[in-house]
Amino acid sequence: MVGTMKKALKVLFAINGVFVLGAHLLGPLYAVFVNQELGGTALIVSLSWAVFIISTLFFMLVAAKYGDRFKERELLLGMGFLIRAVCWGAYIFVTNIYGLLAVQVLLGLGEALGTPAFNALLAQHVNQKKAVREYSVWAIISRIAAAVATVVGGVVVTTIGFTPLFAIMMVLSIVAFIILIKQPRSLL
Repeated sequence: MVGTMKKALKVLFAINGVFVLGAHLLGPLYAVFVNQELGGTALIVSLSWAVFIISTLFFMLVAAKYGDRFKERELLLGMGFLIRAVCWGAYIFVTNIYGLLAVQVLLGLGEALGTPAFNALLAQHVNQKKAVREYSVWAIISRIAAAVATVVGGVVVTTIGFTPLFAIMMVLSIVAFIILIKQPRSLL
């Protein structure tokens, strides 16, 4: 299935696969983190997640207006990886709900830069005659990475806690960034 794809797609899938693996380590454990580590209620979990979604929306509006001015979309993707890495590292130091909300806003910025940039790069390299197949391959890879990460995240939190989980998430995002910037500009 992957054999006939452009090299650029294979590289994008690998890079973002590493990122998705890191991103989904937290998954449903976010609610557990807010409750156990910060004493948050179900309402606080919901409100803090809404802050992330709303900040993502706001920053995506800005990205929609100015994002195409960047000739190298991979730089926007890389900035998204780095901002989210910083946010996941910042979770380690969050001690109250206000700190959590600040991190959620910044996380929205990372999401708003990274996701549209990845989608634009993906669309640029998809073979239109095989578009459904190639988008399906990406969906399969990302779902496998997310499923594995969700289980691994539960094991990590159960055995050694949230701090190592956030550190692993941060490292995987940085690894995705490093792999991205090491690619020749002509490839992506």
